[in-house]
Amino acid sequence: MSLFDPRIRLVKEEDVATMNELAQADKHVNLGVSHVITKDNAIIGTLAVGTVPSVLVWMDTKRAHIRDTLAVLNFFENTIAQRSKVMLLPCTTASPFYKYLCDRERSGYFNTGPTDMFVKFL
Repeated sequence: MSLFDPRIRLVKEEDVATMNELAQADKHVNLGVSHVITKDNAIIGTLAVGTVPSVLVWMDTKRAHIRDTLAVLNFFENTIAQRSKVMLLPCTTASPFYKYLCDRERSGYFNTGPTDMFVKFL
């Protein structure tokens, strides 16, 4: 091990197959990878720094209806599609929209599994 491990560098095309195999073996999915993390010249992780657009939405649960929600969904999907092929849409299980998102055939979204999100104001 060097004093400089772990190292973080921009992802290269030749990294893609290896990093995806490693992530899949670890029951993980790589989305929008910008950097790889290496140790002893082996990939031990990936970073997606600012590459996956995310959408945070609040809509009144009493006054907003499904048609309102679908119009907003259509707007942000089309806006993001102009510059990206993937997006992240966090949704709490308490949201009335959660059941729609869980229906992958209907919504086109897939659930990444239980995930807590943390925010830090810098």
